[in-house]
Amino acid sequence: MKNLLKWFTIVLVISAILPMSQVVEAEETSKSSDQNMVQATINYGKEGNPSGKVANESPFISYFVKLSSYDVAYSISMFLNGKEVEADYSENTGLLTYQASDLSGANTVKVIVKANGLKQLEQSWDFTVDDNKKNPLEGKDTTLLEEVQSEALNRINEYRENLALPTLSNNAKLQETAQAHSNYMLKYENTGHKENSENEDFFTGVSPQQRTSYFGYENWYVGEGITYEEPGGKLAVDHLFDAPYHRLSLMNPFFEEAGTGYNEDGDFVVNFGGEMKEDDRVVLYPYHQQQNSKISWFAYESPNPLRNYDKNKIWTGYPISYTYYGPMNDKLVVENATLTNSSGEEISTYSITPEQEDHGKHHVFLIPKKVLSTNEQYTVNVNAYIKPQSGENKDVSRTWTFTTASTVDIQRVYLENHNETNFLTVEWASGTDPNAEITLKKDGNRYIRKEGREQTTYRQLTPGTYTMNIQSPHFEETKMYTVTIEEDSELRYDYDSSLQVTNLKEGEVTKNGDGSLAPEYSNYSQWKAPEDSFDEDKDWTVQFNTGMEVSNITDNFVYVIDEEGNKVSVSLDFDSNNEEISVNAPSTGYDSGEYKLVIEPLKSNQGVEMTKGITMPFTIK
Repeated sequence: MKNLLKWFTIVLVISAILPMSQVVEAEETSKSSDQNMVQATINYGKEGNPSGKVANESPFISYFVKLSSYDVAYSISMFLNGKEVEADYSENTGLLTYQASDLSGANTVKVIVKANGLKQLEQSWDFTVDDNKKNPLEGKDTTLLEEVQSEALNRINEYRENLALPTLSNNAKLQETAQAHSNYMLKYENTGHKENSENEDFFTGVSPQQRTSYFGYENWYVGEGITYEEPGGKLAVDHLFDAPYHRLSLMNPFFEEAGTGYNEDGDFVVNFGGEMKEDDRVVLYPYHQQQNSKISWFAYESPNPLRNYDKNKIWTGYPISYTYYGPMNDKLVVENATLTNSSGEEISTYSITPEQEDHGKHHVFLIPKKVLSTNEQYTVNVNAYIKPQSGENKDVSRTWTFTTASTVDIQRVYLENHNETNFLTVEWASGTDPNAEITLKKDGNRYIRKEGREQTTYRQLTPGTYTMNIQSPHFEETKMYTVTIEEDSELRYDYDSSLQVTNLKEGEVTKNGDGSLAPEYSNYSQWKAPEDSFDEDKDWTVQFNTGMEVSNITDNFVYVIDEEGNKVSVSLDFDSNNEEISVNAPSTGYDSGEYKLVIEPLKSNQGVEMTKGITMPFTIK
């Protein structure tokens, strides 16, 4: 995630209080004995735009320098390769700009600021016109790239419209920037937002700022987001929006344009840009009175928002964000931030405030420590104020509500191919239930079973119509879908499967006579217990005529349930050949009542699967 000003590449915007009487050094304040002399604040960039390499011989040169007061006699001059040029300066934006032409090789820009005839600031930087210009779209499937960009921008704008934010338009130079970086990422893995050396193939700049400069993007306010192994633009944006740091750029009101890149690994890059013309504002997500908000998030983001809690790659509740978009020098002071449910009970969260942050100081994240309840209205309260560089403090406190999803809602199902195995991916619009069990069957045979992030494959998938059952303990419901899979040789990315899910339709689940949901094991073969009843410490031994695959010998496949269908806390032992499994009674023994031993369809070490599961009812005295 990047959300950077082009003058933010080395240090934060430098601020100094001047009597306009001597040269300023970074973050240094000087005083004047002349009480009538106007004091002013200068905000300025460490370097201007472009920097690094550029593809254009006639680049647009800009530099940010802004005075808090223009009630002084001042001048701002630009020099290109030692000669003063006729640059334009806008007091409104603070931009000094010049359209250069017919440049080559290395070039140096210098900016001098004077007030009352005295030099206050001198900054210089270099850029080089590339004699081996990159064409990131050369040899690419431009039809696919346009499809991905259209999907992404449409999805981004759906979010922004819900947040009452200006929508983004596509920009060809930002698209070139994003595509160039995705090309670089394809060759040099694990690079993130950084490119390392101009001697590398596909290099267009170390940082997002330099890369947008390379392709001649003129606006000084830019950002970048990256996500990996994505099937397309829509889900890429959803995944970025779920991650709190990456969300910040997507809902930044100062961005007006975007462009995307996509490579053969499914790596997705989006670059943003704008003139920062919008008024200051606070943006909340989930937004006020949002319905069907997600319940969960798998916390895996760089930077890691839970780093101060020494947590990573864990399931949490869905991240809540409060973000102030305004001048960089404004200080956001957060007095407290809380999340409560409809009963007024405070929900325990990982709280990330400006005081803790080293990745931006204008946001608050509340990440619930547990998956949120379903169909629950939550209230967020953030007491905060802005302390500007000058002037009075401004209250920016907010209180808002949102309601979580009430039912399992599946957005998309697709397959990815890794090492000749098709992995089923289910995207939950309602937020994933981490403990859900998902099975994919055809003609009564089980093909795939997923529990959490683990998948067991029983048979290789082929084109056809399948039944997918989702049992969600968190939503307390079971849903059934008809899934149509067809062969398609046109792959979007390397991990795409030639088996494509072309239709997903919700159907009716099997029910008992009383209308309650029938569990999958209700259709299994049934054994008869050897006796009418047993003692509370009864252990069971199950023998097979061949060794079972070790990944199957778990309580996900062999277990005991009580009369209400709840799993009982038994333990399993097995011999060295995996031909015999012992199902041991709970440590405190069974309570009196009716139970059922369940054996899901297991797979042998030779890859042969039981055609049907088995159940055996038994009674404890």
